[in-house]
Amino acid sequence: MPTPRKTIQELMLSGTYQQNKGRYKARIEAEMAAQAAQSAKPPTAAIGRAPAHLTADEKKVWAEIVKQSPALSHSDRLLVEVAVKLTVKLRTDGLKSAEMTKLISLLEAFKGGVADGINTPASSPNPKPDSDTRTEEEKRWDEFEQEMRELDEHFHERWPHTHPKPE
Repeated sequence: MPTPRKTIQELMLSGTYQQNKGRYKARIEAEMAAQAAQSAKPPTAAIGRAPAHLTADEKKVWAEIVKQSPALSHSDRLLVEVAVKLTVKLRTDGLKSAEMTKLISLLEAFKGGVADGINTPASSPNPKPDSDTRTEEEKRWDEFEQEMRELDEHFHERWPHTHPKPE
């Protein structure tokens, strides 16, 4: 059975990456493309109206949560319903510790727009024009190279006798 490929991080630690950067460029580009494709999610439908089976108080809480969290989508409906039920129970009978913890975690997720794993970009009223003419790929390569330099410096400081600093 063949030996599995080393990760890029393992190659950097061993010094092989520094000696043969061109050999691993295609692999790094493929990993970056896979990460970009994974993070690009299709648009989702709006959350919509409160379900018909909710009471009038629950529908008011539904509207309150949706108003405070505009990034919610159709796939968040069940989670919002759980948060609605817990909020109504909080306001009427009180909650147990575990229920309160669950409600807080749900509301925090809604606030950040990450209930279904999608981060919504913050929109600024006056976006600044990007004066940098480099492509996204070039920027990612620059960030990657900076991380590698920092990692290399760390190893030279931590283990100077086994990782001598190149001149």
